[in-house]
Amino acid sequence: MKYPFKKISVMWRSSRGESRVSIGHITVSGNGNISFLYDKEGFQEAKRKSPEFSGYPGIPFSESPIEDSDYLKSLFALRLINLEREDRKELLDFWLLDDNLASDPIMLLAMTQGMSMSDMFEFVPSFQRESKNKQAFITDIAGLTITKYDISALKPGGRLQFEKQPDNIKDPFAIIVLYDGNPIGWIKRGHNYLFKGRKNGIKLTVHKVVNNAVYPKLYVKVVY
Repeated sequence: MKYPFKKISVMWRSSRGESRVSIGHITVSGNGNISFLYDKEGFQEAKRKSPEFSGYPGIPFSESPIEDSDYLKSLFALRLINLEREDRKELLDFWLLDDNLASDPIMLLAMTQGMSMSDMFEFVPSFQRESKNKQAFITDIAGLTITKYDISALKPGGRLQFEKQPDNIKDPFAIIVLYDGNPIGWIKRGHNYLFKGRKNGIKLTVHKVVNNAVYPKLYVKVVY
């Protein structure tokens, strides 16, 4: 399978609402094999934020790449969503997956981002345009607790705008998302690299609004 990405960043944060840190990345080869390499600076930043941080479970820190593809695949398979559930079709539709794509564990991990309620790791692919045909993925917006935008006013299908923020001290590749000129939040790290050097050809729309008082979430559809 030809993937619309060559790298999947393994992101971590100390708690919900905190900034994401790239602690390493998965490289996907053309034949479907994968390797993993820790990001030394990201790992150290994570340690500063949380001294007990010891890296991704099952992968001791090393400055050399881990190239045991079978082991890595078995480890990351624990992050895959259960496709035996009754709402399988609705779940795949939400993440823009068909049965063929969902049968590939690397694609399934990348598109669903391997999120879990039990920890703060995420798997965020750096998408890239591979053909003239339009492609799409779903991502959730970061920083809702910072802007405190009332997402209940947003409706699925609603068009959103975005702007680059090169002067952002936390992330020079930051992309802020707006509705009618009002800031909602940011494209999360990893996914934001798609916007680098591009002004046109990307469309953002509201995908789903989870208006939870404690932990609101806004999912958007990115067409590129």
